[in-house]
Amino acid sequence: MTVSTADSPISLAADGKLELVDLMTTAETLNSQGEKEKAVHLYRVWLDNTPSPLAYVACFNLGVILGGMRDYAGAETMYRRALEQNPDFIRARLNLGNNMEQQGKEDEALQQWRIALDSPGIVQPENKSLLLHALNNLGRLLESKKSYQEALDMLERSFSVDPTQKDVLLHLVHLIQKMCRWPVYSPPKGITRQEMINGTSPLAMLAAFDDPALQLSAARQFVDYKYPGVEDPLAPADGYSHDRIRIGYLSSDFCLHAVSLLTVELFELHDRDKFEVYGFCWSREDGSALRNRVINGMDHFIKIGNLEDKAAAELIRSHEIDIIVDLHGLTSGARPKILSYRPAPVQMTYLGFPGTTGLPWIDYVIADRFLIPEESAAYFSEKPLYMPHCFQVCDRKRDVGTKPGRAENGLPEKAFVFCSFNNNYKFTPELFSVWMHILKKVPGSVLWLLADNEWARENMCREAKKNGIKKTRLIFASRVAPADYLARYQLADLFLDTYPFNGGTTANDALSMGLPLLTCSGRTFASRMAGSLLTNLGIPELITCNLKDYEEKAVRLATKPREIEQLKARLKENIITGRLFNTPAQVKDIEQLLGQVAKKAPATCISADHAASIEGRPPGTSMQTPDLVLSADAVRNTAVIPAKETREKKIAIASIQRNRGPWIVEWIAFHLLVGFNQFYIYSHKCTDGMTQTLMKLARHYPIVIHEIDSDDKPQLVCYQHAYNAYGQSVDWMAFIDGDEFLFPTAHDNIADALSPYEDKQLSALAAYWVCYGSSGHISEPEGLVVENYRRHSAPDFLPNRHIKSIVKGRQTDVTMVGSHLFRTPLGTYDELLRPIVHGWMKELEPSYRALRINHYLVQSYEFFRNTKQTIGAADFNSKYVRPDDWYSQYDHNECDDGKSYNFLVPLKLKVLEMLAVIKNEQ
Repeated sequence: MTVSTADSPISLAADGKLELVDLMTTAETLNSQGEKEKAVHLYRVWLDNTPSPLAYVACFNLGVILGGMRDYAGAETMYRRALEQNPDFIRARLNLGNNMEQQGKEDEALQQWRIALDSPGIVQPENKSLLLHALNNLGRLLESKKSYQEALDMLERSFSVDPTQKDVLLHLVHLIQKMCRWPVYSPPKGITRQEMINGTSPLAMLAAFDDPALQLSAARQFVDYKYPGVEDPLAPADGYSHDRIRIGYLSSDFCLHAVSLLTVELFELHDRDKFEVYGFCWSREDGSALRNRVINGMDHFIKIGNLEDKAAAELIRSHEIDIIVDLHGLTSGARPKILSYRPAPVQMTYLGFPGTTGLPWIDYVIADRFLIPEESAAYFSEKPLYMPHCFQVCDRKRDVGTKPGRAENGLPEKAFVFCSFNNNYKFTPELFSVWMHILKKVPGSVLWLLADNEWARENMCREAKKNGIKKTRLIFASRVAPADYLARYQLADLFLDTYPFNGGTTANDALSMGLPLLTCSGRTFASRMAGSLLTNLGIPELITCNLKDYEEKAVRLATKPREIEQLKARLKENIITGRLFNTPAQVKDIEQLLGQVAKKAPATCISADHAASIEGRPPGTSMQTPDLVLSADAVRNTAVIPAKETREKKIAIASIQRNRGPWIVEWIAFHLLVGFNQFYIYSHKCTDGMTQTLMKLARHYPIVIHEIDSDDKPQLVCYQHAYNAYGQSVDWMAFIDGDEFLFPTAHDNIADALSPYEDKQLSALAAYWVCYGSSGHISEPEGLVVENYRRHSAPDFLPNRHIKSIVKGRQTDVTMVGSHLFRTPLGTYDELLRPIVHGWMKELEPSYRALRINHYLVQSYEFFRNTKQTIGAADFNSKYVRPDDWYSQYDHNECDDGKSYNFLVPLKLKVLEMLAVIKNEQ
């Protein structure tokens, strides 16, 4: 049937005859088809001609469309009109707050969200999402305005309403760090301490733990949550054919910021005969002299703040950038998704984030061998590019103010002045306690700190009092202009660096001003920055490796004034003669690295047009809640059912390995093929090169490596660490011996094998031999309760003793000694999740067809013969010897379903692939 023009939605709206639901349905269709102007016109015609008690709904939806078109003034008018008709319309109030923030009216935004929060209806159960919207936006914006206590109140209240909010937890931990509210990991109601640790953002993790594995895990979890998936690459893999290498620097910190303070002279000194320098920027316009220097230091300075991530990536691609250098990492204001489209054939990270980013599309990190020792490279998703000297470049042209007096800065004239001008969130209770011990041992000394915020100051004074130190011995400096800030360093006697997050730019500042700096170097990038600077300045004696030595050296230096003066004299000399502050030489070192990794296409390569013009919408900020929308269905029905979240399950293995040699490649290849996508491997006193092999593989596969030396129940210790550090970050985790294989014979992969159990509140998968592991431990990781089948089996079960127990779940209550496996929130279950009772029941003997462990399937003949025979393994006998053609055999002790044999061809190919990776890493 043909609809006449008279019956069109516009005509009906003009006649006041278009129902609200039909209006919304039509407008939604137009909007989804890109006909936004027509949708706006339809709403306006309807509002001008249709008196309705529900007109506020039309005003609201029109405001949403206008906001999406960046007509913020028009959207504001519609939201206010909706509220005039219905002052209790919470959605309009919340969106009006969003609108005010988009217009830069932050105080008005806060006011609107507070009004919404005070609305009686917002606490109704059906309005939970609206309550969280108000609380989270208030917490986020208040934090950015440094109203930390009120921000914390909002976020804690939000978390109490819904403790599953990852974004809130990410902000919460770092906010507590900023306020120095110790202990940081005092979990709010609804989660455990371990869950709080697992919810720590990558930036906050740098200041929380000196554990590279935890930092890698935090980065990968964050990236998986925030930036899942890798897009199709925009840039050609082979690169371009340019006479000069086009290098692009990507940042929102091209302003008065620490990153630009270090890098501005790098931009200026690049060899223009070899490099063409681009800056891609979404920085604030602060009008500073530094920003002007940065802009003038680039050949091309391109603003991308008004572009969406994909549009920004396409713009970068249009300039045919050879190497893109991300100066952000995972710090505040970062836009990692831009590089997920791979707009350049080579992508690297530098300076902005002192740790691994976990971003799969970042190829390299610029470092030095002190900063990231080669044995630590396995904890980086990026491959280190090693500078021959120090990783850090700096600016020699910074202005320094006139040296002030101690009195005008509140410092005693005769006292020994320790100082630490690092950000307060880098302070930990353990480090602060050491500082208080130092003050006790150096009578009359003071500690000069930067006052980030009033709450941090109050909390530190309270902690000092607990340690018997008067608060007058803590002197807090306010923020001043950069030149005056540098001049202040001349008043202090010794800089006390922070640990585990050292000073970066701050350490450079102190040393450049001739102030000796005492640091503690640990295992992570963040904890080794200052040590790298000191090493390159030729003053390694100021590097300690634990807080005890740090404390003792600080006290000794403070009580040996002649030694301090000698250090200052050496530092002054080495500033002139050393490599650290030789910026032209540092730039040449960086350029040499860039030249080594730049890709060159064949001369016949045809380039794309230079500099395309692309428009897009501005990106949102972290945890910023988007505008709320009302659909036609929401008007028809009382609720809208959200789409079911779909994502790849993270299924991990935790295993201890010792001297497995090349066989470790087969082991990893096997478990990758059956569907495991995360490996936590504990290398125990390896002497056969296995650890080095793992490190090479870890640059290309999802492997985290820990090296351990202890012989005190090492398997138990390792599994406990894996459970604590990573248990909450995966959907399933297998705890298996280093020579075991978990094979889902009734399914093609582990994920399918586990799918029948997804409705259960379970998260772990474990396989054990004998009581607990081949070492015979009867204990198990705290949090997992296991009773091995063999301990309860009937005599005819013993022939299957190399079949391992399989358990699933997370402990909520300890089982009785005689129970078979595991107590979950839904009761105790066997391997097929059938409820079981106390004691062994033959009729419940588990089937091994759903999940099977095949001990010998992929154990190569060479390993089995050379290793097992050499060590005299109990299972090395004629019954179990495998022939040379083991690839065509499989273990007949298992169910003979043919899957084993069919699996061997792709397995062999995977092994060959991984061996090629190892060879290329050499």
